[in-house]
Amino acid sequence: MAAVFLDTTARRFEPPDVRPLGDFDRMQAVWELLVRHAPSLTALRGAWSEIEERSRAWRDLDGRWLPGAESQWLDLTRAILRDRLRISGAALETLVEAARRGTLELALQWHLTWLKEGLEGART
Repeated sequence: MAAVFLDTTARRFEPPDVRPLGDFDRMQAVWELLVRHAPSLTALRGAWSEIEERSRAWRDLDGRWLPGAESQWLDLTRAILRDRLRISGAALETLVEAARRGTLELALQWHLTWLKEGLEGART
């Protein structure tokens, strides 16, 4: 599966992120978990912004993690999700693993940026 959202002209020149089709199902499960646990859309966007900013800052120009940065980023991601979104236990560990795999970022991009969904519209 590959999806390209052409929200800027420059995106046409970026290589698409190709993922196995199973990642789509995992992405949907991550989103449903966020919908059940995130206290608000504002809190979710704030957490995502901080996680994303640190991910960019702790990588080199080729997108590779700086030495030791990935494990620190995962620890920071865990703290942000716990403190900002009040997520704990198995749900927290599932989201941290999703962050490690890139599924969390895909879920947030897909639902918040591309579909422009809110948390209330996704509740079942």
